[in-house]
Amino acid sequence: MIHVTIFDDNASRRDGLRLMIDSTDGMECAGAFPDCREVVKHIETSKPDVVLMDIDMPHVDGIEGGYA
Repeated sequence: MIHVTIFDDNASRRDGLRLMIDSTDGMECAGAFPDCREVVKHIETSKPDVVLMDIDMPHVDGIEGGYA
């Protein structure tokens, strides 16, 4: 099973990605978050194999969040 965590401020896109991932054999959405303000905590709790991260988000964007 591949566990995927999503960081995206667009709720519709985030929900669509979650639905697509959860309906794909061998994949599971481990978490979905609207920004990267607590990226380390979210990664530690969701324990993903893959992270999908929008780079243009408020507060902490995906570029900054990727370096946390």
